[in-house]
Amino acid sequence: MKRIMFCGCCLIFAVLSQTVLASLWQTNNQGEWTTLAPMPSFRQEISSAVLDGKIYVIAGFNSSGASLTTVEVYDPQTNTWSGAAPLPIANNHNAAAVAAGKLYAFGGVSTRTFVYNPQTNSWSDVAPMRFQHANTAAVAVINDKIYVAGGNGPNMNQTELEVYDPAMNTWTQLASMSVPRNHTGGAAINGKFYVVGGRPGDTAASALEVYDPMTNQWRRLPNMPTGRSGVGVAAVNGELFVFGGEIPRQFNEVEVYNSLTNTWQQLPAMPVPRHGLFASVIGNAIYLPGGATQQGLAATNANDVFRVNTATTTSAAAFTPAISSKAIVAAFGADLATTTVSAISQPLPTELGGTMVRVTDGLGVMRLAPLFFVSPTQINYQIPAGTAEGFAHIAVTNGVGRVSTGTMQILSAAPAFFTRSQTGDGEAVALDAFTFTASPFNAKRANGEPNIIAFFASGFGEDVTDADGNAAASVQVTIDGNPAMVQYAGRAPGFTGLNQLNVVLPANIASGAHVVRATRNGINSNSVSITTR
Repeated sequence: MKRIMFCGCCLIFAVLSQTVLASLWQTNNQGEWTTLAPMPSFRQEISSAVLDGKIYVIAGFNSSGASLTTVEVYDPQTNTWSGAAPLPIANNHNAAAVAAGKLYAFGGVSTRTFVYNPQTNSWSDVAPMRFQHANTAAVAVINDKIYVAGGNGPNMNQTELEVYDPAMNTWTQLASMSVPRNHTGGAAINGKFYVVGGRPGDTAASALEVYDPMTNQWRRLPNMPTGRSGVGVAAVNGELFVFGGEIPRQFNEVEVYNSLTNTWQQLPAMPVPRHGLFASVIGNAIYLPGGATQQGLAATNANDVFRVNTATTTSAAAFTPAISSKAIVAAFGADLATTTVSAISQPLPTELGGTMVRVTDGLGVMRLAPLFFVSPTQINYQIPAGTAEGFAHIAVTNGVGRVSTGTMQILSAAPAFFTRSQTGDGEAVALDAFTFTASPFNAKRANGEPNIIAFFASGFGEDVTDADGNAAASVQVTIDGNPAMVQYAGRAPGFTGLNQLNVVLPANIASGAHVVRATRNGINSNSVSITTR
């Protein structure tokens, strides 16, 4: 059976404009600073980590340079501070991380590792580290394991990397970094450990390298433009943010590295230059409590947050994260555009109302996305043709230069039915393939043969989207859990990014509501419904 042409496409726009289109309709200026409630104590050379939505700030130096056991807890929901049980030992230049739902403190003045129990408000020892990792090591959590690199101490050359497995309570030494360093920082992006900045020397101050746990190997990357040490480091939306630092001066610089484009950019400066701080991330917010406002000892109780402008992309049909090349998607955020504009012609434009969307795939190739619609809170676009499978980065630039970023995983196929509710649930956007009428559908045609229903969807794969071809042999559809015959799966004429599936109803289908689901390449669609009579 051939694709339905819908009477010169009039009917498809009559049906879909209220469903497909409605569901779609809803220095680098990449973030903003907010000053928060100050920390109760003045501290620098601290560590911090997020447990149950709260930020634990652990140990450090006071204004006189004395090591502390202090642990204070910041609640972003109430913008208030509270106390927690002190660390068992006074510490400075220490580190912290949360893995497998537990808070760990380690490094600094000893090899001891502590785990915190919030129920009893107490700390206890677990297996000690192999190395001391004093004077601030880089830390990242990957697959609930804690990776620690650099720092100094007995029998160390400042390149050592080890990993803690909470399930086994063991530390294991791994391949060493290429650059010796302390007063450094790190974070995980897409399952890899990035380490940047530090001292001694100019090489450590600017060096960026990445560790891949799959190969146990390090690789050097482009140097950070502003070399420094004592930095705060965090990862959001597939990018590495570096804050402040010291030597040869006090820094307020903020620079960001994009792991896909392999480039650095400068962002708005910190409100107050600081070093000796530790960054913690909740969602798109990077919290930076404490630190020092001058080189050396100058502890502060300042507490700021840098909120990264974020654009979250989902399927525009199912509103799930499953996305494929050429799929119709929706990005949600704030100030994504300065106006509300819809595309009025095809091919779709790559700029609407001054807004553009750049998609960079895992191969580092950047493409401009075709745009259906832009508004301040939602942008509807198509994943550009040729976008490689795997990790991808999105950057939305509005008409005044504000940039919002996000990440997504590109699959070979991510089938998704459009629904009349515009939520991805409920009644499918579908038509009788012969009468062009909507649900409820006749179970049989006038000649007594089983009827054929045309479903409208997105994400069935680049090979059958906006290109001729029939993927029926590789698409499985079930109705009420039972296999149904797919006669056609491919492009829907007259609409960019839209897929059409022609499905034969089972011969014995009963009157009433039925659940429909499609699968391609092992990826299931959302479950939708149709009604027959």
